[in-house]
Amino acid sequence: AFLEHPRQGRKKKQRHPKRKTCISRSIGLINNIMSRKMKYLAMLNVTEVWREL
Repeated sequence: AFLEHPRQGRKKKQRHPKRKTCISRSIGLINNIMSRKMKYLAMLNVTEVWREL
């Protein structure tokens, strides 16, 4: 029983299948990049508006 404990601990970390975690990670990365791009575009728009004014 004592030797089996660390194995169970390792198995508990891998609850979700690998595919799901990969997909969720890629979606998270895409969301991060998109949000960064949107912020960048917003900054560019603000600077353009300031130049126009």
